[in-house]
Amino acid sequence: FTKYPRESWVGGSRFDGVSAKKQGFTAADRGAFETVAATVGLIARGNHHAMWCRHPLAFLVEAADDISYRVIDIEDGYRLGHFTYQEVLDLFWPMVSDQARQRPRLEHIRDPKDRVEFLRAKVINEVIRQVVDGFMDNEAAILAGRFDVPLLEELPLRSALDALIENARQRIYCAPEVVSIQAAGFQVVGDLLDRFTQVVDDVAHRGEQASPRSRMLIRLVPEQFIGPERVPTADPYRRLLLLTDFVSGMTDSYAVSLYKKVNGISLPGG
Repeated sequence: FTKYPRESWVGGSRFDGVSAKKQGFTAADRGAFETVAATVGLIARGNHHAMWCRHPLAFLVEAADDISYRVIDIEDGYRLGHFTYQEVLDLFWPMVSDQARQRPRLEHIRDPKDRVEFLRAKVINEVIRQVVDGFMDNEAAILAGRFDVPLLEELPLRSALDALIENARQRIYCAPEVVSIQAAGFQVVGDLLDRFTQVVDDVAHRGEQASPRSRMLIRLVPEQFIGPERVPTADPYRRLLLLTDFVSGMTDSYAVSLYKKVNGISLPGG
């Protein structure tokens, strides 16, 4: 299901295709991924880098993800007041199949919220149908590793789907309350990574001679993100990967709570 079956560092080389757009695994996991790739039969791309063609199912996983955020974000935007019902109707209705049959059913629904839910379901059903057709039409190329674009880019509804994401960018993602949350997220995540990296590095280099603060704060990090018996691994790269796993695995509420506590903004139980 890996959408980007390529290693993190490719030496400045540039590769075509959506599967090479981002890294899919770190250097530390290269050996494990090579084993997985060989086991499931991924097709290698070249001899100079750890890179493969996607597994066919990855295209379907990507399509499901794209459908969800493009369509459901518009519905959420309506609920949050970023779109009127008419604006949602204008975006969704061109994507509804069998409009002559569906129009009376839509007009029979009184509550605009329920109408939006009805439209969302019809749009998703139609996009899924087209994704299935697109996958089957390109099956031979996908299996041979010659197909490397998102399935949604091959659909008759591509322009309508692009309109959804463009409207979401303009009306939802750039809304002041959303930008404020994102800005706070950068501060929280960045601070936690910096703080715990300094703490673990201090303990790794100085052991029992580390600062009292470091020896205290490291107790907030679970053992699996430090090393066996809570002794930090000697490899700084491995230490950073473990701490990245620790912070990235936090829920939003836990990250904010921990940030406040380690910065003295709030106290436990307060």
